[in-house]
Amino acid sequence: MKRYTVRQGLDRGVMTDFLRLPKAIYGNDPLWVPPITSDVRRTLNTAKNPYFSFATQERFVCYKDGAAVARMIVILDPKQRDAAGTKTALFGYFDSINDRDAARHLLIAAERYARSLGATHLEGPFNPNYYSELGIKMDTFDCAPHFFETYNPEYYPALLCEAGYSIAKRLKTYRLPRWSAVIQRRFGEGAPTPVQPPYTVRSLRMNDLARDLEQIREVYNDAFAANPYFHDVSQAEYAFSAKYLRYVTEPELTTIVEVDGKAVAVTQLMQEVNPLLRIMNGKTGPLRFLRYQRDRKLVRSAVFYAIGIKKQYQRSYVMGLLLRRNVEIFRNFDEVTTTWVSDDDTFMLNYTNRLGFVPDRSFALFKKELGHHE
Repeated sequence: MKRYTVRQGLDRGVMTDFLRLPKAIYGNDPLWVPPITSDVRRTLNTAKNPYFSFATQERFVCYKDGAAVARMIVILDPKQRDAAGTKTALFGYFDSINDRDAARHLLIAAERYARSLGATHLEGPFNPNYYSELGIKMDTFDCAPHFFETYNPEYYPALLCEAGYSIAKRLKTYRLPRWSAVIQRRFGEGAPTPVQPPYTVRSLRMNDLARDLEQIREVYNDAFAANPYFHDVSQAEYAFSAKYLRYVTEPELTTIVEVDGKAVAVTQLMQEVNPLLRIMNGKTGPLRFLRYQRDRKLVRSAVFYAIGIKKQYQRSYVMGLLLRRNVEIFRNFDEVTTTWVSDDDTFMLNYTNRLGFVPDRSFALFKKELGHHE
């Protein structure tokens, strides 16, 4: 008879098993992109990640006959409320072998912890970093993940459903093949429309990066304020999350629209660096980094990470300026994909439709009502 135990806590032993588990699950999968271990450590470090100045974290690892077989974290963010206003704890970094008993033991322990903190629901997966993937992959399991895209075995949704979880929100990514017929028809090959004062359109300024990142943060905080899965990001949180941006994008892939010198809209694209990260195999070092930086110059695909327009300007001339600038950028790549887009995000759906994006992959967030103590 198999014996399952669950350890929880932030001690070194739990963290070591937590970090090693994904390789045991995905090690023989050629599509898997190992995360950079040092970055996972940094994200989960409660002393370094400013998110944990107000949120609490607990790690869980399930063992089967002494071997680590499943893991997750649970976060209680006092700012987080679902659309109905209920107190919802979040889970992230969920991984498990194909063993429903292992997943069940893990989830029961996590739910007990969340319930002890007053949470009425547990939802995820979310990771505690602004620039991070989220959700469970629901299809195209034979395709390698794009940058910022979740990757998991086909059995993950069943493990959660068998433990009483249901889909809380469906998400999709979208794809734009090069030389989209829609772009050609709607935007042609002509020169971009001249920008008239008081508007200006520019790229990220590396010589004033801190100021630009602060303006981007302010735009996103305003643009996403009504999103129940988003809360205002502090200066410290955004600086922490954006620390490595310069290694996954170039200044010209960020577009900032200003009115009288003040940023009112932003789009950000990242290079498709997952094939390079796969080669790094979760490790860093001078030689690996130099090879990564060299090969990054040859990347011909991009990920459309986000668009944010301050509410005051969402039905203005700004939209056209962003569209035109994005078209110019997209033409430099063989393929552009988006990060996740929720089915009720009419703004982003309209924007990608106007540019000719087509549905690509499906993901989901799962949620469970915790009820009374078991």
